[in-house]
Amino acid sequence: MRFRFPVAWAAVVLVATPALGQAPAFQIDSIKAPTKPLDFTTTEGTWIGVDVSPDGQRIVFDLLGHLYEMPFAGGDAVALTRGRSFNHLPRYSPDGTRILFTSDRSGKEEIWMLYRGTDSVEKVSKMPNRAFAATWSRDGRAIYLAAMDLGARYSGHRIDLYGSRTELVTGGVFSSPTHWSEHPTNGKVYFSQPSGPIYQSGFQIKTYDLKTAEVATYIDRPGGAADPVLSPDGKTLAYVHRDDTKTVLVLHDLATQSERVIRVGLDRDRMEAGAGVTFGIYPNYAWTPDGREIVISFGGTLHAVDVATSRDRPIPFRAAVHRDLAQTIRFPVPIPASGTAKTRSHRWGQRTDQGVLYEALGDIYLKNGSQVTNLTASPTLESSPVYDRASKTVYYASWRDDSLGSVWALSLTLPRRPPARISTQPSQYGSLSLSPDGRTLAYLRGSGSLNRGDDLESQNEFDLITVGPDRAERFVTKVNWKATNPLAS
Repeated sequence: MRFRFPVAWAAVVLVATPALGQAPAFQIDSIKAPTKPLDFTTTEGTWIGVDVSPDGQRIVFDLLGHLYEMPFAGGDAVALTRGRSFNHLPRYSPDGTRILFTSDRSGKEEIWMLYRGTDSVEKVSKMPNRAFAATWSRDGRAIYLAAMDLGARYSGHRIDLYGSRTELVTGGVFSSPTHWSEHPTNGKVYFSQPSGPIYQSGFQIKTYDLKTAEVATYIDRPGGAADPVLSPDGKTLAYVHRDDTKTVLVLHDLATQSERVIRVGLDRDRMEAGAGVTFGIYPNYAWTPDGREIVISFGGTLHAVDVATSRDRPIPFRAAVHRDLAQTIRFPVPIPASGTAKTRSHRWGQRTDQGVLYEALGDIYLKNGSQVTNLTASPTLESSPVYDRASKTVYYASWRDDSLGSVWALSLTLPRRPPARISTQPSQYGSLSLSPDGRTLAYLRGSGSLNRGDDLESQNEFDLITVGPDRAERFVTKVNWKATNPLAS
């Protein structure tokens, strides 16, 4: 049965629609600020993603947020995208007629398809959140991509270009599954995902079985294995690896499991970058259709690395860059060199017989009625104050980037006397506490990892120290606090 609206009803609908006040669709090229053009021609670039056409005649690459195409031998590159959007990670379709790429032109990153020889582009991901880093299935009927929700949880998907979408992998926070590469015969798709510290595991290369939906770890090694790309015949897997301090390109034989490094001295990878590994640890690279070379960027230029001999030859390019730079909206915020300021965050507040003791803006304050006294007023960062009523003494921790942290005692009965240093070892200090009788001070001290290159946020091993009336420090026990840093609160 079919329903037809009367003509009068249709008229009502047409008239009422504009009255709903719906906002117009987002247009990234709708410029609402003063701009100035940035125009120059370049023969080099940074972090260039590249792909080779299936016939081996052309190269597509990204440069400063636009896609360019040129002959495989190099030369003048023609811009394929324009405007204010950021476009990158191009991949040719198996028949060479289309190019997948990641773009923010809709207001968030999604996967778009460019039809070669035309200015026509089409959004193909159509997902509620970010979608990026797409690759093709071997038959060109589907694409693989990574996605991220608003909680920074990543997932991997296969989208059939004829309608269906399947979630293949559910990742954790900042654990992006990228560089999907479908094998031509064994029914598996290879991809990489973060798995831990670099020199214990780093990135792992995993497989997804298209028949059984099983996910398995394929390569797990110290220094990581990331951004896998299968050769056209499916016999060899190329991937990026951190070898000590160098980023290298490795070839892995799927039949024998043997490996060899074919290129040392790639650009520094992003394996330590946390959220920066969203798109993988290295720009896109590609095999030539005959499987004899790998085209990859490093040192600001494009290179073709011979698979058999490891020799590389540069592929020169010349690209005209045009970007419209919008003027940043800035408001002056005057900061007085002296005077008073309103604070909105006060920590470690406690009532004492001298007033309310607390920390604000890295100094220790005492508020008695309407009178507020800055007890420390120093360029160091003070925190974690505690008060001994019997001796009228304030104990607190401090921090300086050049000399690390320490613990101090400040007498309120002798305000002109400078504070006395309690601790003897430069480290991170906090969580100060006094015994009920006020005779013993306890605090946590970082166990030395700062001196081995660790940072404050990552420190999770501490020593519990006590100091008695003799002012001697005594070690009590080790404290492991891995969920969060206890000295931050």
